[in-house]
Amino acid sequence: MDCPYDRLWIYELEGSLYPPEPDGEAGFLGCWVEGESAFLFFDRPSSEAAGELAGKARIRDEYRMTYLEWQGGQAVEPFQVGGLRFRPPWVERPRHWREGEEILLDPGLVFGSGNHPTTRDCLRGLLILAEAGELDGRVLDLGCGTGVLSLAAAHLGAKVLAADLNPLCCLTIRANLRLNRLEDRVAVFQGDALELAAEPAGLAIANIQAGVIEDFARQGGFSGRNHLLLSGLTRSQVGCIRNLTKEAGFEPMEGWQDQSTWFTYLLKRA
Repeated sequence: MDCPYDRLWIYELEGSLYPPEPDGEAGFLGCWVEGESAFLFFDRPSSEAAGELAGKARIRDEYRMTYLEWQGGQAVEPFQVGGLRFRPPWVERPRHWREGEEILLDPGLVFGSGNHPTTRDCLRGLLILAEAGELDGRVLDLGCGTGVLSLAAAHLGAKVLAADLNPLCCLTIRANLRLNRLEDRVAVFQGDALELAAEPAGLAIANIQAGVIEDFARQGGFSGRNHLLLSGLTRSQVGCIRNLTKEAGFEPMEGWQDQSTWFTYLLKRA
């Protein structure tokens, strides 16, 4: 199977647009919404179809690139963290992997293929909790993206509520849940993470912007949790997040950093 996103034609729109869902017509792959802009993705030149989907929005620019370029030059490949193994559906299973022990991950047009160090470190945190027998409850995954962490948590035995503001992320994680037959273990919420501050869950995962984590904490989002797995933090943001977790009654279990740039913390209630 070849990568279905090998060549991309992207149409940048100006103006509000409710994102249409991919339907296989005219090579339409999906729509990414960013503020007052939107980007329509196709696997072939499709200016006419893009114009029809745009409605009242105006096509501002057009781009053509490879999928590798869209992914920032990093190939989407199988990877492993501990006993967690992820593979794109179009890549052959590594010979030393047994059938059935892997998680299929199609990142589509969303960033989150497992290349980023914060993702790997969060997976390490999940494995620590699973090995300690503390990942059998409900998990809240804020800013789920492609669903890497939600899929891993469900694979390890948890029930998950995965949330993302971006509709394309929600479409992508639902597709990955179907690939892995995990629809009964992961529910998907499309909306603001702050709306879930009071949602019951023993573990809250937040690999997102530090400002959102701060707002979530100040709205009581750390209350009632047994563990927190926080990532996406830069050096300048660590102090504030540490103070907020301490005030909420948490202490560090484990921490990771990548090149003194990205910081990840697993915390437990003191």
